[in-house]
Amino acid sequence: MEKYIEIINIVVPKHSDRTILIKQLDKIQSNPEDYIDNNDRLLDLSDDYLWLGLIDLLITKGYAFEIDWKDDYSTAKDGINKLLSNWQLKDEMSDDDLYDKDAEKFFPIVNSLLSNTNCQLFNMDIDSDSYVSTMVNIGNEEKLLDMDNRISKY
Repeated sequence: MEKYIEIINIVVPKHSDRTILIKQLDKIQSNPEDYIDNNDRLLDLSDDYLWLGLIDLLITKGYAFEIDWKDDYSTAKDGINKLLSNWQLKDEMSDDDLYDKDAEKFFPIVNSLLSNTNCQLFNMDIDSDSYVSTMVNIGNEEKLLDMDNRISKY
């Protein structure tokens, strides 16, 4: 649980949202059956429900987004804009040439376009055919990458 709290502290810039997310994650840990029974991921207690709960909470609050592997940039763009907004950053990217690229190609390009913001996108692997992305200040990049091997930079 401590590791997941630290991840929240790194990827959520708003203190009030951190507090809410930590309380909600604590509820999942205390009563995993409620989370397992009330989500769309078809989980059971043998799954890493706390990791997936963390992901779902971050998505719900707009600190992560999930796209299918076959989705194009227009789908990701909405999630990226929400992340930028939560980090109080403006979308000043020149991204017109990204719309015809696959996710594995456009995410690294987005990171290069974000280089002037001091934030970068990271993947949070949920062992599926989707991409879960979050945003992190580059000052916390190494710390986040050391937290869990399911987190990687695009």
